[in-house]
Amino acid sequence: MAVVAISVWGAPTIASVWSTTGWSAGSKLRHLVDAYAHLLDPQAIESSGLHGRAFGYTTMALLAAAGAIGLAIAVHLVNRRAGIARGLAHGKDLARFSAKAMVALSLIHI
Repeated sequence: MAVVAISVWGAPTIASVWSTTGWSAGSKLRHLVDAYAHLLDPQAIESSGLHGRAFGYTTMALLAAAGAIGLAIAVHLVNRRAGIARGLAHGKDLARFSAKAMVALSLIHI
């Protein structure tokens, strides 16, 4: 949930770079609500200094990127857990089968 909250707050805050007055969407809750309410017509936000649709497109692109990264991480975790359930070893699980570990566990030391 924290990642979603940070993404929802961070995307319009970063997109505020388009403001000519230094206005930031993340500085106040009212600004954040206004940013989402006027995503594609930010000139309607009082004293924002935003013109055109660049703010909205940037915000949507950042949210889409955050969503894609989150989805990729979720798929990776699900696939890893499914592999472990099928008896497949991954990452640190393979360390016990390394040559160094085999030598350390062997009864014959050279």
